[in-house]
Amino acid sequence: MKNISFIVIFLFCSLSLQAQESAKAQEQSSPLTFEQALQWVQSNIRFPNEALGYKAAGIETIAISATWDGRLFLVYRPNTLGVAYEDEIKRVVAAAPRCIPPVCSFNDAVTNLQVDFGALVTARVQRHINILKTPHTLPDFGKPGNSRENMLDWLYGNFSVPGSLDQYCDTVKVNYTIDAEGQVTNTSVSECRNPVLQKSLDAALRRAPAWRPAMTGINGNAVPVVVSDRMIVHIDGGSRMLPRKPYTEPVYCNSSTAPDDPHIIVSSPEVRPKYNGKETYMTFNTNVGNDAGIEVDRRTTITATFVTETDGSISNLTVYNAPDSTAALKLGSAILSNAQWSPAVQGYKPVRSAYRFTATFYPKSNSTLVAKAVPPKRNSLSPQDYYATFGKYWLFLNSDSYKTDYRYIYPNGGVVQYPFDRYGLFNYGNFNSNGYIFNNNQRSYFNNLFDFYSR
Repeated sequence: MKNISFIVIFLFCSLSLQAQESAKAQEQSSPLTFEQALQWVQSNIRFPNEALGYKAAGIETIAISATWDGRLFLVYRPNTLGVAYEDEIKRVVAAAPRCIPPVCSFNDAVTNLQVDFGALVTARVQRHINILKTPHTLPDFGKPGNSRENMLDWLYGNFSVPGSLDQYCDTVKVNYTIDAEGQVTNTSVSECRNPVLQKSLDAALRRAPAWRPAMTGINGNAVPVVVSDRMIVHIDGGSRMLPRKPYTEPVYCNSSTAPDDPHIIVSSPEVRPKYNGKETYMTFNTNVGNDAGIEVDRRTTITATFVTETDGSISNLTVYNAPDSTAALKLGSAILSNAQWSPAVQGYKPVRSAYRFTATFYPKSNSTLVAKAVPPKRNSLSPQDYYATFGKYWLFLNSDSYKTDYRYIYPNGGVVQYPFDRYGLFNYGNFNSNGYIFNNNQRSYFNNLFDFYSR
């Protein structure tokens, strides 16, 4: 009887163990959702030992998306405090498991992820390294666009081509530090096959112009940033330089293939759909808002989603949050009447993609009230008076982007990037889409905003 009981217990335990292993194997084989893949990335990033020489660790922001077949990729290069942090981010993102790509519009397909390397430092190491508690701004080369690419463009156009080089192509590594004063220091060029060319590039890199340094903290403390980029040097016959081609690592590349199923909606296409031949949608949003002619009695935000088809037409139009059916019909009609789209492209093939449209409508009387709601004497009131009169709208009416250098205050007092565009205009959409929503209960936060933007 004991032997029979032992056999039954043994069989039960064996079956339970097999069931657990089977469930675990099934779980591992099941593709992750996009959100789970992002969690996997954050949980697998480690503090790199190579970063101990930087003497600083902080919060790095990265932009991640997913290809139509579920591979994660970085939308742009993160401007981290040091090369080792960037390498660690690239290592983990490249090794991330495939996921189910998000079903969303292409303007929602990119997720900003924050990696706090300071929190990954061990207690023993914390005594020897400066832990930055707030995100840092990006160092600025002083031209529109990607500053690191602008730097490589400058270097490519300012070194002397050795006369002995003919039909030469090489990929070199360009290393430098942007110190707290914005000066380019610790320069070097490595992995160059021609020593004469390397010497010429080294000499040019030492003459690089100053940058606007990276900033962190509520007081805007400057911090050094270490950079290492690869640059393709291509010299044709007669020592003539060919136009520079950017060097792009696979972890920054979208997929170059297209799905076989023509019905798939590609959330992050290689080429976004174009409205009237342009990939900027401000004209579309303005035209739709004006054509809709929606009248409201209070501030109202309406959202619509639709699919751009492979022939440029619009389908699957849905309107959300409309105050009534008349407003929904007006907005839908305005969107359909502005359907001058070129399709998205993936792997040289037109594909379906989705777009999310959001518009905020105001009562007509508000424009008159706002125009009169400017105090007669600037700075004659205290921040509390401005707060009581205008609340958060003081920021939108009177902010000045030139009061401080491309910084933005988090509700917790941390400083990151200004919500201004490169023309110095307050970017209300960027301010809200990134979650920087003003809290009316935090007067101290309003005082900080007032001091930075208006004084």
